Amino acid sequence: MSSQKFILETYCMLLQKIPEDKEEDKKGFQNVGDSIVHTAPEIIYTAWRRMFNYCSENFNDDTCDWHTKMRDLYNSRYDEWVRLESK
Repeated sequence: MSSQKFILETYCMLLQKIPEDKEEDKKGFQNVGDSIVHTAPEIIYTAWRRMFNYCSENFNDDTCDWHTKMRDLYNSRYDEWVRLESK
């Protein structure tokens, strides 16, 4: 699987973790996705930083279940991507 596809799948998985009633949060994160889909393949790895920055600034409440699920998902997917890219 290409890095671009893996990162876009990760973004979609994260977006799905945001509850439907959190429209403002969804809209803000969708802006991150818009920038990711327009990123050139040779610098797609920079999408990780954009997702990380947005999530760490906006979804950082450890008492909120969906915030912690997003953090855990991001971390596990990033670790998997690093492992795949190192092969």
